Amino acid sequence: MKSSVKITFQPDNSILFVPTGTTVKDAAIQAGLLIDFPCGGQGQCGKCTVTIKESSCLACQTKITEDTVVVIPENINPDRKKSLAFIRQEKYSFDPIIKKPAPHYGLALDIGTTSVAGSLTDLTDGTDLVTVSEENRQAVYGADIISRIGYSLSHQEGLNQLQGKIIEVINRIVGQLVKETSIDQKNINDVTIVGNTVMQHLLLGARVESLAALPFEPVIKGAVDIKAAELKIDVNQDANIYVFPNLDGFVGGDTVGLILALDLHRSDKINLAIDIGTNGEIVLGSKNGLVCTSTAAGPAFEGVRINCGSRAKSGAIESVRFTEQGIFCQTIGGVPAEGICGSGLIDLLAGFLQVGVINQTGKLKTREELVFDKKLSDNLVIKNDQPAFILMKEQNREIIVTQQDIRELQLAKAAIFSGIQILKKQLKVADKDIDRMFIGGTFGNYINKKNAQAIGLIPDIPLEKVIFAGNTALAGAKLALTSRVARQEVAEVLMKTRSSELAHYETFQDEFAQAMHF
Repeated sequence: MKSSVKITFQPDNSILFVPTGTTVKDAAIQAGLLIDFPCGGQGQCGKCTVTIKESSCLACQTKITEDTVVVIPENINPDRKKSLAFIRQEKYSFDPIIKKPAPHYGLALDIGTTSVAGSLTDLTDGTDLVTVSEENRQAVYGADIISRIGYSLSHQEGLNQLQGKIIEVINRIVGQLVKETSIDQKNINDVTIVGNTVMQHLLLGARVESLAALPFEPVIKGAVDIKAAELKIDVNQDANIYVFPNLDGFVGGDTVGLILALDLHRSDKINLAIDIGTNGEIVLGSKNGLVCTSTAAGPAFEGVRINCGSRAKSGAIESVRFTEQGIFCQTIGGVPAEGICGSGLIDLLAGFLQVGVINQTGKLKTREELVFDKKLSDNLVIKNDQPAFILMKEQNREIIVTQQDIRELQLAKAAIFSGIQILKKQLKVADKDIDRMFIGGTFGNYINKKNAQAIGLIPDIPLEKVIFAGNTALAGAKLALTSRVARQEVAEVLMKTRSSELAHYETFQDEFAQAMHF
């Protein structure tokens, strides 16, 4: 059996190479395709039906074991497809800045704190070829940007080491893209890059001292054009590297890309957009003005600093359901559980609240305090001198969630929710005024909207207004790669957007403390 297989999605003609056994759902999410999974991919709602070899099947339940063509019907979330496709295809028509005869390719990159995604495009006709991702190997120097800033400042060669690691990851992505498509990397002639402010500074080898203390001013704020040879990126050495501008010290090019991709700065109506990651970026407003911020959510929703936490990979529990028959966990790939990732953690917290395992402050109850479901009393234990809950036992492995894990998740969700509340107050906007709420980032596609609302991660607005938008940062980078108008539009995004430093807001601590509760 082959270790990887080729999936072609129609009618978008998106091509992706994934490990054998990957579900159509996971492949579609990686490809940034616009499919909703209302039941969280549990095979219950039947709304992710696709066609393979003229047979209908559920994207969330079907594993790919050979090269496959998957047809996505137009009736899957048509409103969402229409709204996002209009922005990307009609407003910004295909017109790359660099024009050459074939073979001629471009690369869009999203350099995140945890992972890096790269998408290859044929710049002669706009065809999306392959999208791949790699873990950000800077993690050996710290899981979050604060620790990486600290490493840079405390080690003489720290900045060079961090820059070298991110370029190493980019070159691994280039190598994988070249391998999967059999193109010559010397024919990659244009590159666009988005990332948070710190990641973009580290990529460019810019010093980050000013990002470590108030007023958190970036050394580099505007867009940067630089030759590939200067950064030692393995494409055409004369290729131009376009790095998106930063808005401020902790709102970077990835947020600019998000705004561009969702056309937030041109919208007549008020929209809210969040990208849930180690840094939670939040944007609120309309064409009359946008306000944005970044919250230090931390890496809890990516499984970091969680006792049995895991990134979203094979064997990670991605969904949890509490029923009268017991607790049901679904893993990515349907293999034995090795840990629990962010979407599963959100489900777990919502389930804890549902059955009364935790109270409104997040405190795990004792066996004696359980009221609604006494059958779960045996799951409550003491581990390492703190209360804990045994989620499941499988093949001599226990998946355990501790009281400290719950606190870490509370901190993460409170950071995001309090940031949203403050932006709403700054613009004098109520939940009822929000026309749509976009959740960007790959992680967002996996979460159960109802459960995210139940734990206080997102506001109490009608769930039909909550739209999973995929990797909007990467989508923005691709727009700037394939459209001259889109790249010029970046200046308009900057003009209409102002950033807000939450720490300067006088009621921030009160908002944060309130958001800690469920």
